Amino acid sequence: MILQLAIKYPRAFGIAVALHLLVAVFFVVSFDWTSKPEQPEPEVNVVQATAVDESQVLAELAKIREIEARKQKREEDRVKKLESKADKAKRERQLEQKRIAKLEAERKKAAEQKRQADKAREQAEQQSKQAQEKAEIARQEKDRLESERAKAVEAQQQAQAERERLEKEAEAARERAKEEARKAEAARRKAEDDRLRQQMLDMEAKRLQEQRTKQVNSAIQKGIREIQNKIQRTWIRPVSAKAGMSCGVKVRIIPGGNVLNVKITKSSGDGVFDRSVETAVRRAAPLPLPKDASMFKHFREIEFTFNPS
Repeated sequence: MILQLAIKYPRAFGIAVALHLLVAVFFVVSFDWTSKPEQPEPEVNVVQATAVDESQVLAELAKIREIEARKQKREEDRVKKLESKADKAKRERQLEQKRIAKLEAERKKAAEQKRQADKAREQAEQQSKQAQEKAEIARQEKDRLESERAKAVEAQQQAQAERERLEKEAEAARERAKEEARKAEAARRKAEDDRLRQQMLDMEAKRLQEQRTKQVNSAIQKGIREIQNKIQRTWIRPVSAKAGMSCGVKVRIIPGGNVLNVKITKSSGDGVFDRSVETAVRRAAPLPLPKDASMFKHFREIEFTFNPS
């Protein structure tokens, strides 16, 4: 405690120590003075005293008393002065102690105030920290709400855009459906028209084909009759031929009417008759063919029954 006071109040502590030392010196000096043996009185020559005048003795005694009185007074003055200094030092020491006590009280008060201030500062810092944390939480919550609101607005906008897009797509789909229905109806009508037209064309083609077939068959029959007639004109009846004899003949013809090959497919039963027919076919070359070249495919290989009249 004393060391802390000496460090904290060095000047006041030095003054107090000096006053204490001064008081101690005063007591030491007083003690030495009172205990100091009195100076030996001047020796009086008793032998001479008998011879000295009484008045001289009295004067000498008075002088000695005066010296003693002055010495006593000086001593008393010195003691009073020392007592006064001691009282003053005591008062100063008491004042210094009071001042030190006051300073200590002020220091304690200041320390308490500092402690209170530190506590208040810590509380204020804690409250400030809590307020900052609350503010940060509030800010984060505000940011979260703002973010959610922005997301909600964006989602609403996206939903609106999606709804508009779907409505446009639905409208476009309806329009496409109408267009497709119109096209389908037009296609159906066209298909029906095409079907009817194709049916008519098929019927016409069939009619023409039948007519063409009839014409071709007629031309084939006519051509075969002409070939048969020419073969029959070149045929020389053999002696063995009898009435009613006939044979089947297959003839391969090349363009121009020349005969490439002749084959009896059904014999008449008479070899001479059959050979005479083969000879007649070859002798009749070139065989007559239709002028229409497209008809040659029907005469590339012909088969008929040779039945002379």
